[in-house]
Amino acid sequence: MLDKIVTVDEYLLQQEQLEKEAFEVLPFDTTTCSLKESTQQIFSCLTCKSKDFVGVCYACHVSCHTSHNVIDLGQRRSFTCDCVKINCCSLSSKLIESSNKYDKCFNGNFCYCGKYSEDEECTMFQCDLCEDWIHDRCLDKREPSFDPDQHAFYICNKCITKHSFLSMYVTSEGTFRETSNHSIGFVRDVFLPDNYRKLLCRCENCNKLYSKHDLDYITKDQIQLDPRPQPKPSFDEVQEKVLSTVDRSLAIDGVLAYKELEQDLKSWLKTFVKQGKVVQSSDINEFFDNKRQKRQ
Repeated sequence: MLDKIVTVDEYLLQQEQLEKEAFEVLPFDTTTCSLKESTQQIFSCLTCKSKDFVGVCYACHVSCHTSHNVIDLGQRRSFTCDCVKINCCSLSSKLIESSNKYDKCFNGNFCYCGKYSEDEECTMFQCDLCEDWIHDRCLDKREPSFDPDQHAFYICNKCITKHSFLSMYVTSEGTFRETSNHSIGFVRDVFLPDNYRKLLCRCENCNKLYSKHDLDYITKDQIQLDPRPQPKPSFDEVQEKVLSTVDRSLAIDGVLAYKELEQDLKSWLKTFVKQGKVVQSSDINEFFDNKRQKRQ
């Protein structure tokens, strides 16, 4: 039986697609701790929790807490990675003073109902004020035609109740309205546009209320610290669908191990390109046989 013939061009096209899929799984640099107080994606590590909760940045949750029980908390304001503080960090030894605030979400207790849902059909929305996550099934009632995906931000019922002066911006349908009318509006949760902070009233009385309620930050544009992108998506044979079906620590270890193999394989393929030869399955088998022999 003839070997199946695969040209180098065909192989590289397949590799490019696999790289895109792998990049979606681990899109950011995992070699550098965030190292400063900022709005950033934070993960709660229940394995490292003792008396106090522990929140770590994107890079540290992959590099230092791979096999730990972690919870993705989404974006957190003015938060500093705790990894160095608990002597767990393999990326940095620089201890940064922090003013981190912790809440029930760090223990996996989300929403009004206090539960965390792993149901893929359940959508959760993060409150822009308290940073809690609310299940779609726990939202205040709306018209069936309402589409929350058309709105960039969300504030929960609990926060509108606590900061009732903000209800002046809330319509009966739970959407945002720009207004200078300072009367109490509808006390319910609300979905907001991406520029809602610029539309808030800045009069003297409102500025005093923002300060009194510790909400000065909503009058400013939010600067978010995103992890640095990977310099190159090079995890060739890893796909998000596959990673979601295996143990998290094994999946990440497999991705990182394949990164080294990828470099060797592409260097080997360059010899075929220079000679204008096609790559046959017997050539691939020989390459991996040599790899196995070196490991023995």
